[in-house]
Amino acid sequence: MRWGRKNGREASAAGNDHLRGIPLISLRHAVVVAEVLNFHHAANVLGTTQSSVSARIKGLEDALGVLLFERRHRGVRLTEAGRHFVAEVSAGIAQLDHAVRTAGAMLDGTEWHLAIGLHSSTNRSDPPSILEFPDPLVSQPSRNAGLRTRSRSTSADS
Repeated sequence: MRWGRKNGREASAAGNDHLRGIPLISLRHAVVVAEVLNFHHAANVLGTTQSSVSARIKGLEDALGVLLFERRHRGVRLTEAGRHFVAEVSAGIAQLDHAVRTAGAMLDGTEWHLAIGLHSSTNRSDPPSILEFPDPLVSQPSRNAGLRTRSRSTSADS
């Protein structure tokens, strides 16, 4: 992945120039508004003003060229396009949050990688019991939030 300038403009690795000019904070505002369905309540959650939230959502809708929310007398309702957009944005924000947490965890040493290699001469579809983890790993999920497991089996026949 490479980021740089192309013809005097910022260029993304995937060429997603349609994201240019949409601030991440506007996407976060859209997700919060979708959760509470009210600009005033969203502003309280975000620690900002209702007019700021409203302006960001309007700017986002203008940039996308689609209405995300139907404004009503008492709150808002997601449009069909808004439902799909917020679902995708939520997944993207979760991925970004994970990347930030992982980078921080790697820096302070809480994220690590352990590889255990086993070779079996028999065809087994289930991993051997040596790959079962002790109870503390399961019973203390907050201490092991960065723990990921993956198994892959090979045999002498392959």
